[in-house]
Amino acid sequence: MGRLHTVVVTDEAFGNVWAMGHGTGGRLGTGASSHLQTSLARLSHLASLKVTSVAVGQDHTLVLTADGEVYSWGLGRFYQLGYPVEAAKNSAGQDEMVQTTARRVALPVKGVRIRGVAASKIASVCWSHNEVFTFGTNRGQLGYSKVSAPVQILPRQVTPITAAVASAAISDSALCVLFINGDVVCWVNDTHQKISFNFQPFPPEIKPSYTPSVVANSRYRRVEKIACCEETFAIISESGDVHSWNISAQESGGASHQTRTVMKPQRVWTASRQLMAAKDVALGSEGSLIICTEAGHAFVRVKSTQPATTQQASVSTYKPFKWSRVPIVHRVTKVATSPTGSFAVMTSDAEMQEIVLDGRSLTDDVSSLLGFTRPAEDRTKIATPEALRDDTSTTFVGEDWAEDLPSSIEGDINAIRRMCDILSGEWTEARAAQLYARPALDPIRREFAMSNRGGDLLVCTRGFSFLVHAAVLAARSEALRSVLRDE
Repeated sequence: MGRLHTVVVTDEAFGNVWAMGHGTGGRLGTGASSHLQTSLARLSHLASLKVTSVAVGQDHTLVLTADGEVYSWGLGRFYQLGYPVEAAKNSAGQDEMVQTTARRVALPVKGVRIRGVAASKIASVCWSHNEVFTFGTNRGQLGYSKVSAPVQILPRQVTPITAAVASAAISDSALCVLFINGDVVCWVNDTHQKISFNFQPFPPEIKPSYTPSVVANSRYRRVEKIACCEETFAIISESGDVHSWNISAQESGGASHQTRTVMKPQRVWTASRQLMAAKDVALGSEGSLIICTEAGHAFVRVKSTQPATTQQASVSTYKPFKWSRVPIVHRVTKVATSPTGSFAVMTSDAEMQEIVLDGRSLTDDVSSLLGFTRPAEDRTKIATPEALRDDTSTTFVGEDWAEDLPSSIEGDINAIRRMCDILSGEWTEARAAQLYARPALDPIRREFAMSNRGGDLLVCTRGFSFLVHAAVLAARSEALRSVLRDE
């Protein structure tokens, strides 16, 4: 997000760049130099390219393709496009260096595969594995002397860099490079210096008797991400803490009255637990800041609306900023801001897991409550007294199987068999006639049996009929229970 336009990169295979905002100066890359785009529009001239990342300045845009090439477009009044642009008359009759469509940026070193891009209002930066290239207006932040090169039209390599580069962020007065080993080096006012961060979770005035394992582990001492807006920079450590600092110049003492740059990083967010660890950060104007956590929540830091009283201002613990959680949004993966104070978040869709119905069937559940049934692999089978008598794996305490079973138990076994056959749904007309021998009920039972819809009684009333379970009717009515028992 820039001050005047926004560019979005999607996961489409090709032509995945969309833009919206003020098109003055060709900053949208649509081929026109003066129009307002209120909704996202695809950049058709990039239809054959797969873009992986984008960087937005106030008047220009940089994109990085999957092949490691850099393209830019926009208004090049600060020579920040990476190539010379001929001046042309605008609608007001003024000369402007405008590039309305994407144009490839040629690097001084051939065969270099660029891994990232960043942009500010007056300058741009791109980097490979161990090389950094800058171009634009030089205020001492491009990595070489601003006296010898006040303006750098073509990309130029920053020679002091030899280590592996992870990321970079650039403003109008400073360039900060994050290396793979976690070091952060800042170029400002024709000098460069390494920035030190206090990863100790306790205030400086408190000296712990032991070093916590999180701090002792060098993994959590490293910087994972860097971002900036105007003259404010911020980093995220691998433990999830956020540190922020401003680039400010102070006049040093002595006859020379030289200025020196002061950078004092301060921790602005502490991960009290793993789910509260920050995984992305973006900075806005006047110290505003937005982060997203591992839990998928977004938090915004803005200036306090109530001014500090005289007593509060004298206390060192007074905090002019306050954090607030962004309501409604969940599953946040990326955040963005603009210098004008706008915030944006990107959320992921909920992962819907398939519900698998696996387990016992209704026949298995019912038969497990009965004493003479036993589940098998394919379906529930009835265990007859003779089968149970011959089964050595089953032991029944207090039962003498040598004696004949009472007729009442045999009747219950037959009823259970009929119930399980009904629930199994495996019906034929011959099987229905065999199970139900009572002539008075044969037509109804036969109609129920051939319907194969899971009931054992057919209720007909007022011109329509429906299937029910006899057990349900018997439980609800004593009279029906007597009828079903043939009493």
